Amino acid sequence: MLTAVAVGVGELIAGGQAGTWAAWARILLGAVLLGLGVRKGLRRPRGDEPATMPSWMAGLAAATPGHAGAVGFGLAAFNPKSVAFALASASVIGQVDQDAGSALVEAAVFVLLASTTVVSVVVVSQVGGPGGTRALDWTRQRLLQHNDVIVAVVLLLIGATILGDGLTGLGWR
Repeated sequence: MLTAVAVGVGELIAGGQAGTWAAWARILLGAVLLGLGVRKGLRRPRGDEPATMPSWMAGLAAATPGHAGAVGFGLAAFNPKSVAFALASASVIGQVDQDAGSALVEAAVFVLLASTTVVSVVVVSQVGGPGGTRALDWTRQRLLQHNDVIVAVVLLLIGATILGDGLTGLGWR
């Protein structure tokens, strides 16, 4: 939803024409993402230091579907990383000279593809039986242990891409 809104607002403001302000916005967004990536990487657990599960995440294990859905919506809509990713994807989609309808379709495809990991977990948990539960538990443990590194790398890659796009928009090669 954030991506579609960001693409739509960008199209309305720019009238489909990206200008110098859009390049500077990409540079700023890329720099922020790079900074967040470095910060996340520096704060990761070291050596045998155990990763700690955030308290909000621990509470989800026994949450009702409605509560889990509300938390998921809140995390998607208000989490700074989610907002940054949505704005970054909107920035990339907005680079193409096209009408607002096409840009919104591209945003919808992005959101559907980005949702596949969530949908796959739901499917495995519902139809996977005990083997699916074991696989999800194993995956959860690995993701928890390496979450900070994964997030740092994703932030750095997206930040570098967006920063590079912004610099290219200003004529830097």
